[in-house]
Amino acid sequence: MTDAPQTCHLCGDVRLVKSHILPRALMMDQKREAKELWGLDSKQDGFVGLQSGYWKRFLCADHEGRFNEADRYAVDFCRRFATERRSVYRGTVFELDNPHPDRLADFVYSSIWRTMVAVKSPSLGPYLQRLTDHLFGDKPVDFPLLITRAGHVDNHGRDSNITVLSHEAKVDNLRFTRFMVAGLAWWVKVDNRPLGADLAFLDSRSRNPALILGREPMKLGEDPMLQGFIRDLGARRKSLF
Repeated sequence: MTDAPQTCHLCGDVRLVKSHILPRALMMDQKREAKELWGLDSKQDGFVGLQSGYWKRFLCADHEGRFNEADRYAVDFCRRFATERRSVYRGTVFELDNPHPDRLADFVYSSIWRTMVAVKSPSLGPYLQRLTDHLFGDKPVDFPLLITRAGHVDNHGRDSNITVLSHEAKVDNLRFTRFMVAGLAWWVKVDNRPLGADLAFLDSRSRNPALILGREPMKLGEDPMLQGFIRDLGARRKSLF
């Protein structure tokens, strides 16, 4: 990691700690599954082996600690999805017990916030301040949260569990920020227009059980939203580490 800030992004404390953009435990789960963990190399074309995922030093211990409860809850949620999910709505949707939906929502919001601060992308304008006020000032936010199964396979039809940091995506012409980890895609609407009824019932920011939209497996190269992200990686690559 390079070009780290010298003081906490929020308070100016010079005693910085390692901040994982996504929970280290989820990245290690993926590493155990795939035997290796790779990321884009910040200094030359190609890839570099990662020990524990993407991280930077941009917060003090007190502010980094604000994420701990939500991160632990999300790690447990993702691990339970593999064995405890229930198929509903004729197999098109899964449900999973979510006794603390506020913690799951805060995991998603904080993951997006950390990406925006550490990677400087995507740019969400005033939404960054609203996320900051919520995560560190306990002010409520009303960003709908959708969860879908990532459902990617490689060219040989094998499951491809990849992690993608927050990036812009559109559904029904509405603007979202999406990231993927642990075989799931996490979507937050950052658009003033309302969700349509067909999506609104999936909003899991206050739902127990949470609903996860299933999808047919898709080849990585055929995902139109991922194609756009991959095309954008060339410009973003130097900011990833």
